[in-house]
Amino acid sequence: MDVFRKTIKRPRSHFGTRLKAARLAKGLTQVEVSEKIDNSCHKNISRWEAGINTPNLRIFIKLCKIYGVTPNDLLGF
Repeated sequence: MDVFRKTIKRPRSHFGTRLKAARLAKGLTQVEVSEKIDNSCHKNISRWEAGINTPNLRIFIKLCKIYGVTPNDLLGF
């Protein structure tokens, strides 16, 4: 079972794609974003953009402010 899970790639979420596009539009690196949201690990940004995890609501609102977008923009509404 573990071998099967390792061979299947998770599709990138649309949310993660929009999150990455918003970051790149602002010309920010993942490290810069993690510093702005007081998050000690830039790997979290990578996981959110890859669709592996999602940020909590507090961080999501901070990301919207940093990127200059509305929550609806990132959520695709």
